[in-house]
Amino acid sequence: MVAISFQPWKAAKVEQGCCQTIRKQRKRPILVGQRLQLYQQQRVKGASRKLFAFDPLCSEVDDIFLWWDQGAVQVHFNEGKPLSESDREALAVADGFKSLDAFEQFFFDTHLSKDDHFTGQLIKWTHLKPYFPSNGSSGFAFEGKFCARCTKGPKGDSVNSCAVMLDAWANSHTQHWYYQEGEPICGQFRDRTLITRNGSVKGRAERRIHHPQLNLFTWATTEGILQ
Repeated sequence: MVAISFQPWKAAKVEQGCCQTIRKQRKRPILVGQRLQLYQQQRVKGASRKLFAFDPLCSEVDDIFLWWDQGAVQVHFNEGKPLSESDREALAVADGFKSLDAFEQFFFDTHLSKDDHFTGQLIKWTHLKPYFPSNGSSGFAFEGKFCARCTKGPKGDSVNSCAVMLDAWANSHTQHWYYQEGEPICGQFRDRTLITRNGSVKGRAERRIHHPQLNLFTWATTEGILQ
């Protein structure tokens, strides 16, 4: 999981429904499929708080480049053409700013007054609906579909060592069980039949799994492992 901290004004926008942020490029860039822990003023004593109990899923990441030119902040994505003024206005509003002027003032004051350009990521996320079995029958069905076939699950008479399952049954919830397209899944599921002893994936070209929510292919799990 990846932590992202916001100033109070942006934290309020995120809680009201804003689902994106622009951040400087990290040494370890944020990836699609990672869970995001969103905070207001993380590590600030007396002000720090987590915005959501159930962590959202990173659904889109784009490289973004900003620079100051002709009295305005110019923007382009992934080395494409500069955005038009209307597109920059839409980006500013989607990012929680009242207007393009407010967006330009913020980035000029915080970044472009010191450097001639800003290189970062536009990170978007989607909120997930948590899942927990409502009765024993649905619990056994879920375990049979995921836990019994997972590399982290029990084999034969061995004791189950899966931290996800232990956390779920001990606390009646876990960050890794949620709904996808109306069906409950385990985000840490790694299909035992697809993994060899050395950890590689069998029949990679034929065995890849489509992740419909994110429109990408992953190998054996929906949360970034073996992508």
